[in-house]
Amino acid sequence: MRKILVSCSVLLLAACGGGSGGGAPKSDNTPFLPTNVLTNNKKVTGMASEIWIAKDGTSSDIVRGATGSAQLHGKEYTKYMLDDVKFTTGDAFDSESFTFSIDDSGAINKIKFARDNFANSEQVRNGTTNDFNVTVTNPNYPNNPANTKLTYESYGKGQGLRYSDFGVLITRGIDGHEWMQNDETMAYIGGYEAKKVSKDDFAENVKFRGRAQGTVSGAGNEKVLRDDAAWLRVDKSTGKETLTAVFDGWYNVAIEKNGNNVTFGISGTPTDSQYELVTPTANLAQGGTEGNYEAVKFDTAYYGTTSDPREAVALFNYSQGDNPGGETQNYKHVVIGFGGKVQP
Repeated sequence: MRKILVSCSVLLLAACGGGSGGGAPKSDNTPFLPTNVLTNNKKVTGMASEIWIAKDGTSSDIVRGATGSAQLHGKEYTKYMLDDVKFTTGDAFDSESFTFSIDDSGAINKIKFARDNFANSEQVRNGTTNDFNVTVTNPNYPNNPANTKLTYESYGKGQGLRYSDFGVLITRGIDGHEWMQNDETMAYIGGYEAKKVSKDDFAENVKFRGRAQGTVSGAGNEKVLRDDAAWLRVDKSTGKETLTAVFDGWYNVAIEKNGNNVTFGISGTPTDSQYELVTPTANLAQGGTEGNYEAVKFDTAYYGTTSDPREAVALFNYSQGDNPGGETQNYKHVVIGFGGKVQP
């Protein structure tokens, strides 16, 4: 990860007044966010464009090109930037990653995908919106790329997440284009590696409350799932992680991950029978298959300081049925993303 080491007590000098005499001292955690950059970036994500982290885990949000003074009591800080953050998306078998590019002021100006067959290199942001102009290619149609729009929808900023994010990417379909006529939605999660906390280092049981957002699809149809009061819990003694959510018109779900095994518990009855599931197999292997066709993947990440997590994100994928192509009523695919803040 690209980073810059700073070993002085004042990271940024005041633009007026010639240094530390230009204004009142600020606390360690005081952000200096120019209004234009703050507003610009928040149309995309609530994450900071830069974070400064001391060896003791103390952090301060400072956007590149900001002015002001920060009295940091002689601590040695390291700067990490948003364009180093890797976001992941995809299903139980096929992962994709992407990063942002930021300009000299810290404003997001491009998005870049790891795989060229999804979107070629860096794609330019459409003004100050949360849309990016992308060229999408399909290996089966190499000479017929699709020039379309990719929308980045952050649900993390609505939860007040500063060091992580979750949401969806929506690639817009093109009428008349033989292989891209429908919108495609992909959930994502990601965050600053420098702020990541291992659940093995938690000092006690921890719970996070936030938003769960996703879809259940099959036979070409899709139902949106949402719960604004979902929970993610971590049991310190066992390491078990449990995501619970109540989805109106679908199921109440309890997703448990214990080691490399995932159990997808469901209760209730969907209002629309086309979205009903056969009872999922318990203790499915992460990233594996079971029976006729069943696959699962449940990834989580926690952010804060050592033994003190403050934010959490999660991404769950589950498939069942005899046709992974998604063309029959018997095939179902469930995607659920989560983001939330720690609760007492």
